[in-house]
Amino acid sequence: MLLENYRVLLQKALDYLWDRIEVERREIRRGKKVITKVKITLPEKKGVYKTLRDELEEVNVLASHYVDKAISDAYSVLKGWRRAEKGRASLRKPKLKRVYVRVKST
Repeated sequence: MLLENYRVLLQKALDYLWDRIEVERREIRRGKKVITKVKITLPEKKGVYKTLRDELEEVNVLASHYVDKAISDAYSVLKGWRRAEKGRASLRKPKLKRVYVRVKST
């Protein structure tokens, strides 16, 4: 139950941020080869945090700190995806393969 609800939150956060990612492609010629460079810009956390949090609170059935954690986890997933996709011309949306929840040990 906890994992499924958290997965829904995290997926909604990823979808929201995915719609706001800016992708800039440039073609660079090196002799006869044409290389496509890709610049991926994630939205600033300060700019989208409030609206994203409000949107996620509407579908949240867990404690509200899970919403904050889902937003930060979505950013970390997208930062890792950006590092992996850098320089590739075909950009696909990252998928959640495993459901996980990072638990505080306080």
